[in-house]
Amino acid sequence: MLEDNQMELEDPKTWYSQAKPADQAEFRQWLKSLLQTETVKLTFEKADGSDRIMRATLKSGVVPLYERKTERVRTPNPELCSVFDLDKREWRSFRFDKVKRIEFILGEEPQ
Repeated sequence: MLEDNQMELEDPKTWYSQAKPADQAEFRQWLKSLLQTETVKLTFEKADGSDRIMRATLKSGVVPLYERKTERVRTPNPELCSVFDLDKREWRSFRFDKVKRIEFILGEEPQ
């Protein structure tokens, strides 16, 4: 049974792909806002089909400043979210439509 602070999507591909664009945008904004204030434990499907669990955040003071390594400019993709992986101590990204589980405890670090 999930606690109040956990969200598990039965089939994230189905929910996200069938959601209205406004609902998709609201989910993306909610998750980004959460990442800016908390450490979040995410479970998502990687490009190779395997699942990955990542402790991630976008909290200022926790994430390092972004260092541009090339002059190349990428067009932002609203379906991707770049976050700082606290275990690998590196920037990583995931697709919103691949998120399977979100865990957080307000003001605490999830294990």
